[in-house]
Amino acid sequence: LSSPFIMLDTAHDGPFEYKFYNYLLEIEYKGILLLDDIHLNNSMKDFWNSISIEKYDISNIGHITGTGLVYFK
Repeated sequence: LSSPFIMLDTAHDGPFEYKFYNYLLEIEYKGILLLDDIHLNNSMKDFWNSISIEKYDISNIGHITGTGLVYFK
């Protein structure tokens, strides 16, 4: 819980990302989550679009298949 920054780079199939995101919500994590490949496939696009808290698509300065920042406040 004390880490202000987490980078998640995993299989990019969607289900794990949902599980990890929901876990961070459950434990009331406060910090920044960096995700790569948010535009890689439909599963990742759906996951990215499902995020309801503050988020930023920074793909223009990140990875060609998408980079996103999620703020847990």
